Amino acid sequence: MHGVLRRHCLPVLVAAVLALGVGVMPAYADEPSKEEPAATVTTSAPAQGEKAVGEKAVDVSVPAEGDKDSRAVTAPADAGDAAAPEKDPAPAGDAGAVPSAAPAEAPESGEADAKAADVPSDAPADDAAAAAKSAEAPKSGWVREDGAWRYYEAGAAHKGWLTWQGHQYYLDAETGAMRTGWLDRRYLYASGALAQGSWVASEGGRLYLDDAGDPGNGWVADGSGRAYVKDGKPQSGLMEMDGTLYYLDASGHLSGACRVMVDGRCYSVSAEGVATEVTEQLVREDGHWVYYRKDGTILQEEYLKFYSGTVSVPDGATKEQAAVVRATNTTPSPGEGYCAAWVTWVFLNAGIGNYTGDACDMYWRWCKSDDPADLQPGMIVAVPTEPLSYAAIIYGHIGIYVGNGLVMQSVSGKVRYQSLPGWIRTFGTTSTVKWGWLGGKALA
Repeated sequence: MHGVLRRHCLPVLVAAVLALGVGVMPAYADEPSKEEPAATVTTSAPAQGEKAVGEKAVDVSVPAEGDKDSRAVTAPADAGDAAAPEKDPAPAGDAGAVPSAAPAEAPESGEADAKAADVPSDAPADDAAAAAKSAEAPKSGWVREDGAWRYYEAGAAHKGWLTWQGHQYYLDAETGAMRTGWLDRRYLYASGALAQGSWVASEGGRLYLDDAGDPGNGWVADGSGRAYVKDGKPQSGLMEMDGTLYYLDASGHLSGACRVMVDGRCYSVSAEGVATEVTEQLVREDGHWVYYRKDGTILQEEYLKFYSGTVSVPDGATKEQAAVVRATNTTPSPGEGYCAAWVTWVFLNAGIGNYTGDACDMYWRWCKSDDPADLQPGMIVAVPTEPLSYAAIIYGHIGIYVGNGLVMQSVSGKVRYQSLPGWIRTFGTTSTVKWGWLGGKALA
């Protein structure tokens, strides 16, 4: 039944459509084979969605009904008339876009166009007048020209002193060129910046320039400590200020703890650089005793080192002290093992008094200090025991300090003198060396 209706109704419908003038392709018109492309744009078309090498692929497929494809291109009636669309235009306002108005005469390859270089990159590409106006803008800021730096303000080169980013520069008064090196008594670094609050080298040595760039005066502080300068030059040696004596090293800085000789006198310098003249001083350095004399000579520890001869009376000695020192030169030894008896005879010969006992007794009675600051000429120096002999272990050993870092004594039946550090090193190995006034009678 359905087949009969189809055979009779279909021709009627077709005739009706034709009568209305609608150009519908007959259902049985020759159609292209599905195996062949509907339209050909290039001789070798890439697959859909791919790009042909060297050209832009064109999508010529007809979208399905109801689809919307802004990139779809209607296939031309004749495949041979197909043409690719124009390239997308450059983005509006793209700084990298080439201006549409090129210079009248483009420079050759490798050359720079001076005016074009001065045109701001954001100048309107299509406004040649605006570009030319920008090219004629006045110079501003630092400009390198004729082998020198200059600083421009509203097109005019600055001259004289200029403060820029916290530093000072000097621009020549005639040419405006930036200066370097010495300018009168000021110094300009290679960068042109003024040297301020720093040391600089000069033909006469190092100079300190203050915060204004001028040669400094007085105390200055740097990474090495405190230094004293006059007219920029570092001072050295002893310098008295406000009643305090300081010692400055060759660089002008406070030297720190040391001992120095100046004009034949010895000075002890503290860590703060304060100097004190040394008269006689026994100190312990690096685990050893050292004696500094007023004349700057130093007595080191000398183990079992004894000397024959006489000693001189030290400067500043009192009458009683001088008498004891002279008596040590004239009083002979009573024999081996009689060091304390020799001390008794010395004080008798000096007219001081008669004080008896062995070295151990005198040590415990009258030797009260081991402070070098208390030691004075004429004092006895003793230990209650020492290991060099059997008798010394029991009775100890004693001598007389005669000043200048020396001790006189009777040892091995002879009168010998020895450096105080050496005496301590020799006899003070098992007990503490101490000193004091024999009989408790102070001679100074």
